[in-house]
Amino acid sequence: MCSQRARLDVEIPVEFGVTEFPLYVFALGELFISRVRGVIFYASSTEITAYGIVRKKPITFYLIAIALSLTKDLFSLISNSFSFFFIPGLIVLIALSLLAFYLYHRT
Repeated sequence: MCSQRARLDVEIPVEFGVTEFPLYVFALGELFISRVRGVIFYASSTEITAYGIVRKKPITFYLIAIALSLTKDLFSLISNSFSFFFIPGLIVLIALSLLAFYLYHRT
């Protein structure tokens, strides 16, 4: 089970990152640092979902990852109009990363 979780933790965010990162940075001209946040987000969301799979509660932890994703995306959309909303989105990303780190070390 541990190797399956490790596979989920690494492969899925890397697959998203490999396909999405160059597209946004090179093809669409986005800033490098803004896309690094996306790769961190995918890795953290995947860790939370993988933790749920390992603990036999995939739906609960998947919904937690989805709720955090929606919250981050909402702040991202609002921050286009109001630049100070960038900070709450960054706080959600940091909270998501800390939660993923905590769950990773809990297993």
